[in-house]
Amino acid sequence: MTLLRYSLRSIAGVKVRFALTTLAVVIGVALTTGVLISTDGLRASLNDLSGQIYEKYDFTVRAASDVGDRNEGVPLVPVSLSEELMSMDGVEAVAGLAQEFNVVAIDGEGNALDPGVGRQIGYGWPEVESLSTIYVYDDGISRQPVGPDEFAIDHYTGRENNFVIGQRYKVATPGGTGEYELVGYLYFLDPETRVALQTVSWDMPTALELLHDGGGYDHIHGKLSPGASYEEVAAAISALVGPDIEVVSQQDNIDESNAEFAGNIDRIQNLLLAFAVIVLIISAFITYNTFTLVMGQRIRELGLLRVLGAERRQVAQVVAVEALIVGIVATIAGFGLGILVALGIAGALNSAGAHLPAIDIIIGGWTVAAAVIIGIGVTMVTAIWPAMRARRVTPMVALADEAEIDPFNKRRALVIGSAAGGVGLILMLIGLLAGLPTSQLLLPLGLGALLMLLGVNIATPGIARSMSLFLGWPADRLFTINGRLARLNAARNPRRTATTASALMIGLAMVSLVTVLGTSLKQTLTSQLEGSVEADWLVCVNECNTDLSTFSTAVGAFSQEATLQMSEMPEVESVMAFRFRPDGALAPDGEQRRLTGTDLDSFSLHVDPGVVSGNLEGAGSGDVLVHKDLADDLDIAVGDQLLLEFPGEQTSTFDVVALHTEDSVVGPLVVDFSDWDQFMGGTQDNLATVIIASGIDTDQARSSLESELADYPQVVVKDQAEYREGRATEINTFLVIINVFLILALLIAVVGISNTMALSIFERTRELGLVRAIGMAKRQTWGTIFLESIIVAVFGGIVGIATGVVAGAIAAAALPDSVISTVSVPWLTLVIYLVVSAVAGMLAAFFPARRANRLNVLEAIAHQ
Repeated sequence: MTLLRYSLRSIAGVKVRFALTTLAVVIGVALTTGVLISTDGLRASLNDLSGQIYEKYDFTVRAASDVGDRNEGVPLVPVSLSEELMSMDGVEAVAGLAQEFNVVAIDGEGNALDPGVGRQIGYGWPEVESLSTIYVYDDGISRQPVGPDEFAIDHYTGRENNFVIGQRYKVATPGGTGEYELVGYLYFLDPETRVALQTVSWDMPTALELLHDGGGYDHIHGKLSPGASYEEVAAAISALVGPDIEVVSQQDNIDESNAEFAGNIDRIQNLLLAFAVIVLIISAFITYNTFTLVMGQRIRELGLLRVLGAERRQVAQVVAVEALIVGIVATIAGFGLGILVALGIAGALNSAGAHLPAIDIIIGGWTVAAAVIIGIGVTMVTAIWPAMRARRVTPMVALADEAEIDPFNKRRALVIGSAAGGVGLILMLIGLLAGLPTSQLLLPLGLGALLMLLGVNIATPGIARSMSLFLGWPADRLFTINGRLARLNAARNPRRTATTASALMIGLAMVSLVTVLGTSLKQTLTSQLEGSVEADWLVCVNECNTDLSTFSTAVGAFSQEATLQMSEMPEVESVMAFRFRPDGALAPDGEQRRLTGTDLDSFSLHVDPGVVSGNLEGAGSGDVLVHKDLADDLDIAVGDQLLLEFPGEQTSTFDVVALHTEDSVVGPLVVDFSDWDQFMGGTQDNLATVIIASGIDTDQARSSLESELADYPQVVVKDQAEYREGRATEINTFLVIINVFLILALLIAVVGISNTMALSIFERTRELGLVRAIGMAKRQTWGTIFLESIIVAVFGGIVGIATGVVAGAIAAAALPDSVISTVSVPWLTLVIYLVVSAVAGMLAAFFPARRANRLNVLEAIAHQ
C-alpha cells in the first residue's frame, strides 16, 4: 500500500509527463483495438448477410470448380436442368440464377455510372418468388420488369443518380449497349441493406439472352419439400448430372461466402494492423525513453529511498507500479478511443464507396486481450530495463552530484549498434544475393530490416554529438547566442539527443523504406509499359487495371461489340483484344495464376512480350506463352508440355511455344482466344489496343475513336502516356496512404520529442534560472529551445530516412524483376519528409519552451 501511495504521489507531481507518456500508449491501444473492433464487427455483419442470402436455399446446383471466382467465369448449367430438378422427389422449388459483372447503367446525361470501390452487375429477376433475394421497392410506382424492353435498378443507385421511373436509359451489357424503360427500383434482402453492387435487373428470359447469350444459368438454387432429406436429394441430383456438376448444401454455401468475406476482411485488417504495429513500436520507444530519462532524473530520490531502508526489489517495484498505472490508464482510455476509431474506419470505408452493411460494435475476447497486452504489457516491459538499472545503483553513488544510472559509453553504443545493424545488413544481403524464391525472401528481408533499425537506434548516441554540432552549425552562424546554446545543448548529452530523436527516426525509417519500395514498383511498371506497349491507343475501363491487387475491386470489362466496331473503322489499321482473369488457371505447382487471352500469333505487334526463347509465329490453339520466371519455377522450357486446370475442373495440356519477360500487360500465362473461349467463356474484353492508319493525326484519331465508342461511355481512350499514368494510380493511392501514415507517425513523434524536451527542461531548471538571471530574455529562451528541438528532429529525420532508404533499396533490388526491376529513390519526397521533420520538431518544442519561460527565476536557481 505504501508503494502504491508513493507511486501515486510521484505521478501527481509530474502530471504533464504522466499525460504525455500515457498518450503515446493510448494511441497504440486505440489503433489496434479500433482495427480489431471494426473488422470483427464487419465480419459478423457480413456473416449475417451470408445467412440471409442463403437462408432460402436448401441446396445449390452448379458447375464443379476449384479454380478462380465461383461467381465469375465458371461454366454455366443448362436451363433445361431446372425442369429435371423440379420433377425429382423431395424438391419443392428451384430457381435459376443469371448474373454478369461489368453491366453498366448509363444516366440521362449519357454518363456511365462510377462503381467506386464496388462492382456493377446485371441480374435476372428470379422466376420463383420464394427463392428470390431481390424485391420491388415499395414506393407505389415501382414494379418488376417484364419483357425485353424493361429493366429495374437498385433504389440506392437509382435515387443517387437521378434515374426516373418511366424514362428510358441505356445499359451496357456483354452483348452491347441497349436502351430500356426503367419500370422500378429494387432492393436486396431488405430496403435498408446496402451492398457494394450497382444492380440492374431484367426478367429472367431477357437476362439470359443479354448476359449469357441464352447459354444457361450460373447456378440453380433449390428448396426441399417438407420432410425431405438433403443427403438423399443431393445423391439423386449427383447421379443425374454427373461429375462436372456439384450439389452444395445451404451451410456449405454460407461457409464459402463467409470464407470469401473473411479473406477480404483479413487483407484490410492486416494492412491496418501493420500501421498500428508501427505506431505501437514508436509508442514503446517513447515509453522506454521516458522511463529511462525519468529514472536518471530521480536517481538521488531513489538513493534516498535506499538510505531510508528500501530494498533493491522495492526500488524496482516503485517503477513497476508507476508503469502499471500508466498502462491501466492507457488501456482504459485507448479502449474507449478504439471504439471511436472503429466507427471512423467504418465511416471511411463507406465514404470511399464500399457500401458496407451496418457494422455492429463487437468487442471480442481477443480484442480485450490485445488492449491489455499492448496497454499494460508493453508499458511494463519497456519500464523493466530502466527499473532494473535503477535498482543496481548503490545509495552512495546515487547521492553523488553527477550520478547516472548507466553512464554513457560511446564505444559500447557503437560496437553493439554496429553489430546488430551489421547482422541485419548481412541478412538483407543474403536475400539480395542468394536467389531465394519470393516466398522465402520475406524472412531475411524483414528480419534484416528490423535488426538494421534496432542497430541504428542503439548506435545513434555514439554519433549524436558530432551530428548535432554539424547540424547546429547553421543555427550557430545565423542566430548567434541562441543558435550556439541550442547547438551545444543538443551536443552535450548524446544519449538524450538520440533518445529524443528515436521516435521520429523509427517512424521515418519505416515510411522511407515503404516509399522507396512503392516508388520502385511504380518506376518498374512505367518502364515496362514504355518498353512493351507498341500500340498508339489503348481502350479500357476506368484506370485500366488488368489484375487484382490490394486496392483493386475488379478487372474492368466491356462488350466485344466495341472492339469489333473499332476494327471496322477506316482510321484504324489494326485492333487487338485482351482478356484477363486474375486466378484463371491452376499450374502444376498448385498455384492459381493470372491468365491472359489474345490472338497469340499476332498480339506482339501491339504489345511486345519480350520473348527470350522460342517464337509466336503460327502459334494458336493448344499453345501457351509462359513468363520466364514461372518457367524457371516449374522447370519447363520451350517444347515442353504444360498441364493447366481451368474453372469447372476443365484440364488441358498445352505446348510451350515461347518464354517471355513482359509483366505489365499480359502476365505469366498467355493462351489463344480459341482456347479462352473453350475453357474460360465470357463475352467481354478487358483491354483493346489500337494502331492507327498512317496519315491520321493524334487529335483526329482520338476524336474518331471516342465518337465510335459513344455507346460505351464507361470505356476510355488513352494514349500510351495516359495509360501508364492510369496504371500507376493504384501505386499512387498506396503512397498517399503511406503519407497519411507519415502524418500519424509525426504526430506521435511530436509527443515523444515534446515529452523528452519537457524532461530536459526539468533537468535544466537551475541552468535556465541562471541564464535568465544574467539577462536572457524570454524570446531568447523560446528561440534556444525551438532551435535545439529542430536540430534534434533533423538529426532523427536524417538517420531515419537514410536507414529506410538503404533497407528499401536492398529490399527492392532483392525482389524478382517481375515485381521490381528498377530501384528508384524519390529524393524530392525524402527532402520534403526532412523538412516536415524540422517543422514537427519546432511544434514539439512549443510546450516545453512555454514551461521554461514560466519558471520563477529565484525558484529555478534554488532548484536541486
